[in-house]
Amino acid sequence: MLQKTTQTANAAVEIYIKISEIVYPTFLGTTIIAHSILLLFIIFFSPSHLKFLRILLLKTSIFDVLATVINFYIQPRILADRKENIPVYCYGLCRQMNTQLCFSLYMAWQTLSLAVGISMSYTLFFKYHKINGKGPLVGWRMFISMFLFYIPCFISTICSVIIVIRNTLPPMSRKVGDEDDDEVEITDIRYSEIGRMTLGEIPNKVNFAMMSYGIYFSPILAFWFRWKSNKNLKTTISGASPYLQYHAKSVMTGLALQVFMHFIFYIPLFSLYLYSLYTGTEILLQQFFLAMSPNLAATFDPLINLYYVVPYRRRIKSWFERSQPQRTSPLRVASITPSAIG
Repeated sequence: MLQKTTQTANAAVEIYIKISEIVYPTFLGTTIIAHSILLLFIIFFSPSHLKFLRILLLKTSIFDVLATVINFYIQPRILADRKENIPVYCYGLCRQMNTQLCFSLYMAWQTLSLAVGISMSYTLFFKYHKINGKGPLVGWRMFISMFLFYIPCFISTICSVIIVIRNTLPPMSRKVGDEDDDEVEITDIRYSEIGRMTLGEIPNKVNFAMMSYGIYFSPILAFWFRWKSNKNLKTTISGASPYLQYHAKSVMTGLALQVFMHFIFYIPLFSLYLYSLYTGTEILLQQFFLAMSPNLAATFDPLINLYYVVPYRRRIKSWFERSQPQRTSPLRVASITPSAIG
């Protein structure tokens, strides 16, 4: 009976491996294509008044692409059912490389994913600060606000360095599906064990807390900033031109949609991770695709930007309509800039 159960479990693992072999390359390809198109628009089709927005889009795009490429290179499987001593298996090209380097990339990917989520929250805070009449965030105000927002990333980076330095692997690694408590050598060349997350140690606990903050609290904070901004948006731009009102609302909608996309992609699988962690239940969906979930939105982010950034959308629309995009006077551009992007 036990042997039959083990065979069934191994068959399920094989199915997930086959799915991963299709999903990861597809995900990488679509992400690179989408961000390449966005990059072309940022460089060649951004009006001068979108200077700050260009920087913001470029930064987020770089974070997204880096996180996606690293994720593809590693293709980690996180066995949360092992509770405090969690093995991390590598199914990507990184399995052929140095184990410590591969584990370092895995920890760097975590920090990058956290930075992407915090960047979106900070963008909405930037908008909230402007709309509520507190003035633009420039100089030391911007530096202090960014520092405070990115404190979880700084802490996570420090913890990651400590975790990587302390990372040790047993001389013999347990093979997936093996019911024996003794460690046995992994003979399947399709993956290798690159590290173990020892949640009983303080650096791992602190890093886990920072990731949980980014996943659960950061989106809530972002939506709060959006709610407060929308509450005063109508009053703030009531005397502005119709174009300004349309542009400002469009940017706010796009930002909120991006936060929501990350929210729905990551929280369900991370919640399964927590459930598996505390109950010891093996959930293959969580093991194979938890690492992909925070970067799934990376494919859709460029499409959202291309639609909700009005100059980009008008440029694309003009190509389909075979007409020139609507031009905006310098005076109108100057009036749009603070509220639309700041």
